[in-house]
Formats: sequence, C-alpha cells, structure tokens
Amino acid sequence: DTAVGMDFLMQAADEGEVLKAKVTELVNKGLIVVINGVRVFVPASQATLRRGENYDNLLNTEVKVKMLEVNPARRRAIASIRAVLQEEIAELREKFWSTVEEGKEYRGVVKSLTSYGAFVDLGGVDGMIHISELSWQRIKSPAEVVSVGDKVDVYVKEIDRDRMRISLGYRKEEDNPWERLKNSHEVGEIFKAPVVSTTKFGAFVRIVPGIDGLVHISEISDEHVEKVTDYLDIGEMVDVKLIGVDYDRRRVSLSMKFEGATPVVRKRKSEPEEFEETIEDVKQAGSAADDAVQDEIALTAESESAETEENLSVCEIAVEEAEEETEKTVETKESEEAVEAEEATAEEAEDAEENEACDIKSDNAADEV
Repeated sequence: DTAVGMDFLMQAADEGEVLKAKVTELVNKGLIVVINGVRVFVPASQATLRRGENYDNLLNTEVKVKMLEVNPARRRAIASIRAVLQEEIAELREKFWSTVEEGKEYRGVVKSLTSYGAFVDLGGVDGMIHISELSWQRIKSPAEVVSVGDKVDVYVKEIDRDRMRISLGYRKEEDNPWERLKNSHEVGEIFKAPVVSTTKFGAFVRIVPGIDGLVHISEISDEHVEKVTDYLDIGEMVDVKLIGVDYDRRRVSLSMKFEGATPVVRKRKSEPEEFEETIEDVKQAGSAADDAVQDEIALTAESESAETEENLSVCEIAVEEAEEETEKTVETKESEEAVEAEEATAEEAEDAEENEACDIKSDNAADEV
C-alpha cells in the first residue's frame, strides 16, 4: 500500500535512518529506486559521491539511501545515495588517521594521474605517489607505470597531519638497481655492455637497467682520443672493466683499457672545424695584427691627450664658476646683514614709540586722578 509506504519513508526521514533500495530505472537527471513499494527519485547530484560521476552502473543494483524529502500529498519522495557515502567516508577517514603511521603498508586503487604523480585511494583518504617514487628508472609520465583503476601495494613515506596529506612509496628496495649491482658485479670484473650515450668527456655504458657507467675519454683507447664518436657508436656492444663504484654519489667508473682487451682504434676521422692556414697566411696575419696594435696605441694616445685637455678646460671653467659663486654669496650675505640691521633699527623705533605712548597714557591717567 502506497500510503503505508509513505508513512514508513516519513518516519525514516525524521530519524535519519539509512535504507536499502534497488535501482530500477535510469531517468532524466537521476534514477529511480524502490523502497517498500514506493518509487523514490534520486537526483543525479545525489547519486554518486562526487558530482559529475557516471552512475549508469548502479542500474539493477542494491544501494543505501537516506530520505531527503517525503510529501504524501504530492506523492513525492526524494532520496540521496551521496549522503550515505559521505558518512561512510567520514568514518573511514577517522579510523585511518587514528591508525596510520610511517612505514605502514596499504593496498589501494589508483584514482587519478597527474604530470607529477599518481593519487591512490587508501579507503576514505587519498595518498600521492610522486613520479620519482614510481620507478627506479627515469620516466616521463606516471602512465608508464600505473593506470587509473589499478590496485597497487604502497607504503606510507611521510605524514602531514596539519595539511592532512599522505606521501606514498611504491618502489621496492629489492628492485633498487644499486642493490642489484652489488649482487651482480664486482670491481675488477670484465663484461660486455651497450653504449647508450656519448659526451665530450667520455661514453656512458648501460650496466644494469637504471645504472649507466662512465668510460672516461682517457679510458677508451691507448691512442689519444680527441672525439669520442670517432671511436664509439651508440648501441655498440663493448668490453668494459668495472674499475670503481661510488654508492654514495651513485657513480660508476669503467675502462676499455685493460690486460687482454682488444685495442680500440679510430673508426673515422672527424672533419676539422677550421681551415688550415699556410705559413705565409700566418705571417701576413701577424704583420696585420702588429700594424693594428700600433694604430690602436697611437689612437689611444691621441684620445688620452684630448681627454686631458678637455679635463683641464673643464677644471678652469669650474674654478671660475666657483669664484663667481663665492662673490655672489658674499654680496648676498652683506645685503642680508644690511636688511637685518635696518629691521632691527625699525623694531627699536617701534618699541620706543610704544613706550612713549604708554608713558603718555600713564600720565593722563594720573592727571585724571
């Protein structure tokens, strides 16, 4: 009976009770669930935890809802799935923050990817795996290692309780290439490895994935090597000897010069960067350079002489201006003193007149008495 069902829903709404319902239809801007024989509308904004998420997968499934509005007169009932999900998330968060600690391991689900890392849902709380923590090798994007929806095993690296942030680790120590290097290669060992890059000072050779060792230019051949690419090609397999490992600085030194090694010879000759000059060209250039130096010295001397004369003229003008300014200052001072003297005389005359007036008034007052 619809009336009985409405009464039940009204009571549940008043008490804030969580009800179970079955999604029976997807309609415009929401979905329909049935509770106690009553069709209840769930708006799209209340169908998922986050606005805009797809809810098509909820069709024909059982969900938990809380009643938002019940109006028997209009036969209207509105419920929310989101309200229940938010309460559950709040409980999970509280539990998580009360038990989380650095080093603790979790299994989570990759929620989203950014250019700087991956966010993982740990169950009510999201943690971030920085891109540098996704692999021991250099990667350009987190998508090279994980995808949204992947289940991953992570551990807590750092906790910021003030900002409510969790930093996660994903790389396993046993996968650390430097640990593998310790177990697979020893100093003095000779092995084959590919050349992966070249520089002006040597060539880098891939020892194990994630670690490249340097063959310094002086360790390539017994010949004098001016340009590495004259002797080695990228991708070429070469015999190298491990001559040193600095685990603190993470550097590996290799050599292609060792007892029994096949001599490395130049494969090609690089084009000279500049054209060769003849002896006559050098002499002519030297003569021209000497002439240019002499001309420069002469010009410099003339310039310095002209500057000296100009400086003297400037000094003379400055002295004359200073003398004129001094004369003006003296004249101004004398004028000011004269004006001050006249003003003082005028003030004395006024004082005398005032005193005289006061004396006259006093005399008049005495006569009246």
